[in-house]
Amino acid sequence: MNKQDISRLSDNQLCYLRQHIGIVFQDHKIPFDRNVLENVLLPLRIIGYDRKTADKRARIAIEKVGLGDAKPLDPRGLSGGEQQRLCIARAVVHQPSLLIADEPSANLDRAYALDIMELFKNLSRSRHHRHRVGARRNPDAGLLYHASCACRKARFAS
Repeated sequence: MNKQDISRLSDNQLCYLRQHIGIVFQDHKIPFDRNVLENVLLPLRIIGYDRKTADKRARIAIEKVGLGDAKPLDPRGLSGGEQQRLCIARAVVHQPSLLIADEPSANLDRAYALDIMELFKNLSRSRHHRHRVGARRNPDAGLLYHASCACRKARFAS
């Protein structure tokens, strides 16, 4: 990554590298002991953003994925698609250099899937974000990624 062999990085260097990666998990990995806003704030707080900046960025990310009305909500009350959008907001809030997404639009209706595709495209136009890698079922979704793979019957197809 960034012309570095990451297998040779020290623990401290790996820790720093992880701060520049966003991951959208297919099974969400949502800590349910936090509300929607706190979930999106999590990577920013870990990286060390000050509270005011982190709060502003988290609220913007929540709005961009269409969860503006859900800010104080318990994530257990969200639909599967809303939980997926929460996971996407958490993955992109810190403008990672690398975004890894495992079927990010699988649980979304078509309108939100298109919105998320547009969000990913806009991210790659920003000066911070450079790469998107994703797994997808929908062949058209591959257009979102610099690298993507389709998995058929537990084998990578492309």
